[in-house]
Amino acid sequence: MVQPDGSGLRRIGNTIGLNPVMLGDGRILYTDETLAPRTLSSIAVMNPATGTKQIAVNVQGYFYPIDIRPGKPINNVNPNSRGKMEVSILSTKTFDATKAINQTTLTFGRTGNEHSLSRCSKMAKDVNNDGLPDVRCRFLTKNAGFQSNDKIGILRFVGNDGTPYEGRDAIAIVNTDDLDDFRDED
Repeated sequence: MVQPDGSGLRRIGNTIGLNPVMLGDGRILYTDETLAPRTLSSIAVMNPATGTKQIAVNVQGYFYPIDIRPGKPINNVNPNSRGKMEVSILSTKTFDATKAINQTTLTFGRTGNEHSLSRCSKMAKDVNNDGLPDVRCRFLTKNAGFQSNDKIGILRFVGNDGTPYEGRDAIAIVNTDDLDDFRDED
């Protein structure tokens, strides 16, 4: 740590990290790469006064945009549902999800490691109106492992080139089913 004028240089810990951000309470938020390459790193918080660190988020691949329940303003999830919820993997200008995803590697749920895939649609659809075709998949809600306090759904997959990816989207746990989870798949 150093003062803006360059004085007061001092070591605050013995860890390797990137992109540090000083929080208002004096702790430092950073990308921790001590045990794995960047795609399999974590986001940690270090307390400079004690030198202790706490993992805030484990990242299991490059972050990638997804949309749980595309077109819905709130992604309600009933963990006890026997339906199949839709999750879309969004294409970007540099990544065509319809061609670059190894669909056999898709996992989705509470931790992102749940084997809940029912099937992916053979027809791509532009779910976010950006002019790019997106992959639409349906996942067995009961196999996704969501619990009453969950706020995020995590999808993981591997690209055809072997690169790991992870997408996250907000969810709200409810006690009622979404009727779209029981519609005929297209």
